[in-house]
Amino acid sequence: MWKKMLLGDSSYQDQLFTFSGNLEPCHYEMGTKILDYYIRLPIIELWNYETFNGILHQVEYAWLSGFFADKNDILRLCHSLDEFIHHMQRQVAKGVQN
Repeated sequence: MWKKMLLGDSSYQDQLFTFSGNLEPCHYEMGTKILDYYIRLPIIELWNYETFNGILHQVEYAWLSGFFADKNDILRLCHSLDEFIHHMQRQVAKGVQN
């Protein structure tokens, strides 16, 4: 979505978001490395409801703009966001940092 909307990458112009495997292996590998590095940073993030509001507005925009291949993909993404919120709540309850 970012390459299509923000970077204007023409190779993504006609592609729709789907969970059915259009992610190239090198992108998955890069994302895993970035996550591994990020979770090791000695930082404390401050999040509030506006953080998630912004994410939900971006998802809504993408849905309304027709960027999703299937309604099930948007539902799956929303379910993943819900799981992420609950994960963060459990981390806060335990006093986990990072």
